[in-house]
Amino acid sequence: MKITSSQIENYLNRIDNEKIAGCLVYGPEAVVVRVRVEIIAKKIVKDLSDGFLVSNLSEDKLEADNALLADEFFSLPMFGGRKLIIIKDASTYSAQALKALVANKDFAKKSDNFILIQADDLAKTSLLRKIAEDNPSLASIACYEDSEQVIRQFIVDNLKQKKLKFNLKIVDLFLEKFGKNRQLIALEIEKISQYFATQSNIEPDALAQILVDQSEISVNQFISSFADQNFSLALKQANKLLNGDFEAIGLIRILSIYFQKLYHAKIALEQGGVDFETIVRQQNLFFKAQDDFRRHLKKLSLKFLIKILHDLEENEIKVKTSRMSPRLIIPNYITSLVALKNN
Repeated sequence: MKITSSQIENYLNRIDNEKIAGCLVYGPEAVVVRVRVEIIAKKIVKDLSDGFLVSNLSEDKLEADNALLADEFFSLPMFGGRKLIIIKDASTYSAQALKALVANKDFAKKSDNFILIQADDLAKTSLLRKIAEDNPSLASIACYEDSEQVIRQFIVDNLKQKKLKFNLKIVDLFLEKFGKNRQLIALEIEKISQYFATQSNIEPDALAQILVDQSEISVNQFISSFADQNFSLALKQANKLLNGDFEAIGLIRILSIYFQKLYHAKIALEQGGVDFETIVRQQNLFFKAQDDFRRHLKKLSLKFLIKILHDLEENEIKVKTSRMSPRLIIPNYITSLVALKNN
């Protein structure tokens, strides 16, 4: 069952009461995917550290045992309750296991457990996506780039949830500081809710100072430094982000998305027929990022963009497969770029 973009937020709020057996969350926006997966997970099971109610499956486990998903889904939690089965970075073997499960037409009626599947961007021909979209007992949620209006509402909803009084200047400040990054916005609102816990209202000037103190570097600034080939500064910024609450895989994917936009814009520019400003507008960028994007589009060569995209793809594979700590992979990569530039 496909959930349209206009339905997603309301659907997430009541997903634990929907008569479904699971949900697929996928898309190119890694941060949005991760945030929505976390929202759904906490709707199904309040304590995600509960080993009796939460089961994590991997592609490796499902490759070894195709029936494992069905076994988990039909199992009864030792102390009762609704069990959550989580599959992250789902791909071929997850799709085959899900296909085997839904072959039982009454599978959803035989268990109250819930399957939560997280995946990268999936083509329309993807088996995983097709199963989730076609089966009425499953939900399929695609996560694409948010519009500014959606992010504004996200900020408003989070501020209200923390019972913080605010005005439009506060919302504008979050947009200016963090752009469309839901993860950072949510983290900062959590921080300021503690800081302003004893105050009835938030003053924009005070908030601006707090945000500067608590988040010295934003993802947008890191992306800009990297694309400017100021790798020494980008290295410092990446370390600050990774030493905070930002995940390595999220940093790689956000950087990849930006460079993919530059790549597609560069191709369109070289093919001709469309003017520069139209190409920039077609990338659906947050207004504040457009000047940086124009500069990078003019400065960076197609050869460089292809190299960086290839490098980022390799680094994402390393994060998923290497024994090295994910928090070291990106800094090591940027360090190599610093050395390469200095030679």
